[in-house]
Amino acid sequence: IMYLLRYFMILLYGILTTLTLTAQEQRSANYITSTMSFGLCSGEQEIGVGLPFSVGWQKRMGKKQKLYINPTLFNGGFRPVAISDTRDQFFRMSMVSIQLHYDLIRYNRVALQTSGGAFLSYSRGLFGTGGDPEFNHQSSSYFYKIYYGFQVSLGIRVEAKNKKRAFRLIPLTVHMGNNDFLLGYISFGVDFRLSNE
Repeated sequence: IMYLLRYFMILLYGILTTLTLTAQEQRSANYITSTMSFGLCSGEQEIGVGLPFSVGWQKRMGKKQKLYINPTLFNGGFRPVAISDTRDQFFRMSMVSIQLHYDLIRYNRVALQTSGGAFLSYSRGLFGTGGDPEFNHQSSSYFYKIYYGFQVSLGIRVEAKNKKRAFRLIPLTVHMGNNDFLLGYISFGVDFRLSNE
């Protein structure tokens, strides 16, 4: 586990350093990003729906300012609501990811944006409802799991007239990883600008 975490942090640091040095001579905008989502998460044993949220930092890059780098912290709780044929369970997921967003098409303040990236996720939770172990074989057990993989998304980004905020509607984001990990969600986000171009 520590090896994977160390490898991911070294990779993240290397990407950030390289991209920052490349863009040093350009004046670009920095943002704090926030996102609220609704989605489905499943792993090696667990499955559930939830309302995860994320916060991150974003930097615009490139001559045309169409490329964004976005390290993000993601957190959420999940339950098997309306999901049959699975044990009662509750689990939380914490994730660190790095994404590259690109404006495929931009018209004035509106852009069709696609994204790709990598993630490292830690899931932990409880299976079962507890109670009398002799009644319907009820029992409880804790679990934890590390996942890693890649992510892709497609959405729309609209920048406010004063350029101090941007709004994102992302109808599709998918994370796929080891041990059958799958996370898919729809999300709405607001980016708050920190610096001027």
